[in-house]
Amino acid sequence: KTSIAAGKLLKDLQLEEWQQIHPAFAADIYEAITPRQVVAARNSYGGTGFVQVRQALLNARTQISVK
Repeated sequence: KTSIAAGKLLKDLQLEEWQQIHPAFAADIYEAITPRQVVAARNSYGGTGFVQVRQALLNARTQISVK
């Protein structure tokens, strides 16, 4: 709500604003919210993260070549 109310993107929040939400937030939050990191974190089975998509493509290629 903080960023929406202020009309800011998450990446534009100051560290102090992040820490008002929760004191555990540290400077590494900015790396954690980059699009690349967000996608990479979606790594559960069938997820849309890089590793899972790559694995799904390999599985599909294997299935196609078996037939």
